[in-house]
Amino acid sequence: MLTVDGRPFAFAGLWDTWLAPTGQIINSCVIITTTPTKLMEPIHNRMPVILPKDMESLWLDMG
Repeated sequence: MLTVDGRPFAFAGLWDTWLAPTGQIINSCVIITTTPTKLMEPIHNRMPVILPKDMESLWLDMG
């Protein structure tokens, strides 16, 4: 995604690949949500968690 001034930003999300009982491989993902900011509150009661730039690497670290 991009900010109003064109800089990229990241949402917090999770993904997983798992084996269904049928034997099918399932890839799934979800965007984590939170309560909205005052700007978003009139639009919806939830909004995606936007990661601060300095937390992106930590969030993506699978170690």
